Amino acid sequence: MNATPAIVPRLMLAACLLALVTGCGSQADNAAADAEKKIEARIDAPPPPAPPADATPIQVQPGPRGTQVKLMSAKVTEDVLTVQLVYAHAGGDYGDVPVSVPLPEVTLVDIALAQSYTLLKDAKGRWAAGPIDPNDRNRLNFTVGDHSTTVWMRFPAPSPDSHDITLNIPNVAAFEDIDATR
Repeated sequence: MNATPAIVPRLMLAACLLALVTGCGSQADNAAADAEKKIEARIDAPPPPAPPADATPIQVQPGPRGTQVKLMSAKVTEDVLTVQLVYAHAGGDYGDVPVSVPLPEVTLVDIALAQSYTLLKDAKGRWAAGPIDPNDRNRLNFTVGDHSTTVWMRFPAPSPDSHDITLNIPNVAAFEDIDATR
């Protein structure tokens, strides 16, 4: 009995399957690389323009030492959520208020999915937030004085079904029930 004729079709089938899988794998790798490039482009995109002075905030929370922090926008573009905040005096005579935000401690929490997100970083490991302190790249450092300061941050976009998102920033009351626009 010669077993060779039975093995040949199996080997040919295995070779075809291997070629098919290998070809699909490279297409999947290319798609993943393209998606990564798109996300990287969103991370590296310039900061959003400052909101108009008369713009209505989504929420306002107390901040450090007599400041208030206004959540001006929470917008998803592709797979990136960009939030824009304005730090300003809440009233009273507080003078210049130095503000320092440790970026590793800023989180976005999807309450429904019990998932926490940290700020995105670009390919060089720089935080996707601003204005970054040039002397300490892990912080936003600025002064709230006579003028307000606009801050922006980028996170991985939560699920489109998520409507119960909380933004946590050290020394600021939590921004709860954020519904990001798409």
